[in-house]
Amino acid sequence: MNLEEKIGQLFIVGFDGTELSQSIVGLIKQEKIGGVILFSRNFKDVPQLIRLINDVQTCSLEYQDVPLFVSVDQEGGRVSRLGPPFTQFPSCAEIGGSNDEIQTKSYAESLANELKVCGINMNYAPVLDILTNKENEVIGDRAFGSDPDLVSCHGNIVIKEFLDQNLIPVGKHFPGHGSTSLDSHFDLPDVDTSMEHLKTFETMPFQKAIQNGLEVIMTAHVRYHSMDPLFPATLSKTILTRFLKEELGYKGLIITDDLEMKAVERYYSEEEIPVLAVLAGADCLLVCHNHDRQQAFIKGLKTAVKKGVISEKRIQESFDKIMDLKNRFVMPYQKANDQEALKIF
Repeated sequence: MNLEEKIGQLFIVGFDGTELSQSIVGLIKQEKIGGVILFSRNFKDVPQLIRLINDVQTCSLEYQDVPLFVSVDQEGGRVSRLGPPFTQFPSCAEIGGSNDEIQTKSYAESLANELKVCGINMNYAPVLDILTNKENEVIGDRAFGSDPDLVSCHGNIVIKEFLDQNLIPVGKHFPGHGSTSLDSHFDLPDVDTSMEHLKTFETMPFQKAIQNGLEVIMTAHVRYHSMDPLFPATLSKTILTRFLKEELGYKGLIITDDLEMKAVERYYSEEEIPVLAVLAGADCLLVCHNHDRQQAFIKGLKTAVKKGVISEKRIQESFDKIMDLKNRFVMPYQKANDQEALKIF
C-alpha cells in the first residue's frame, strides 16, 4: 500500500442501512478504510447481516486486497447492538454480581460464537472500568463491579474465551471511566483522582488484561488532571504513549472511542481531532456516524502527514500493528454462511 492507503487503514467507520451503500463503498474504494462498526441500524435479521458483512468484505478484497475489521458493541445488558435472535445476555453487573466464573465463561463463549458465525471479527468488550462512582450512569451496570480483582477476573475470562474463538476482544475505556460523573457522549468528564490511585486501582484491570493477552484497548474521552490537565486520554500523549505504551509496556493496538462524541467534538476542531489522536499514540480512529466527518478526518490526517506534522514513520507504526492483527485474526477471509449460522441460532 502507498502512504495514503496506509492512512485509510487507521479508520474504522459506521454507516447507515442494512445493505451495502454507496457511501461505504466509496470509503472502501477511494480511502481504503481499515474497518467498519455495526449498529442496530445495520441489522434486520441474521441472513441479512451475513449478506451485508460478506458484501463489505468482498468489496474490500476487490479494491484493496485486505479484509476489514468488522466490529460491534455487543457487551450484554443495555449495550447490545444486535437484537434477537442474538442472545440478549444479562448486564456485566449481573454477571459480576453472581461472581460465577463458569457462568462468565459460558456467556463469553456463546457471545463469541454468535458473532463469529456471522462474520464479525472484533467486539468492543470487555468493559474493564471499575465502577467507583455509583452515580455514574454512562458506565453503571456495564461494569462487572467496583472491585478491581473482580473486574480483572471476569474481564480476563471474557478475553480468553474471545481469543479462543478467534474473536478480537477490545478492553475499554482506558485508563478508566468508572469514576466519572458526566457522560462523555455529551460532554468532557474531568477526574481529579490521584496519580497513585490511577496507577494502582483504576488501571489495574487493564494491566492484568495486558499480561493475559489483551491486544486491543479503547481509550476514554476523559480528562485525568493528575496525568494530563490539558487533554482527554484519547488525545493525550502523556497517557497513551508515556504511560500505557512506555510505563506499562503495552505493545498492542489502541483504538479511540467514537471521535464524534461531544467530549472531543465540542472542544476540538475537525482538523485537530484525528491529528491529536494519532500524535497521542492512537492506532485506529473510530468515527461512527457522519459520512462527511469521516471524510474530513481522513483528509485532515493526510494533510497533516503531507505537511510533516505527523511523520510517515508514525503512520507506518500503526499500519504495521493493524496488519499484524489482521494477519492473525482476519486473513485469509472466509465468507460466513446461513447454514452454519442456523446451527447456532
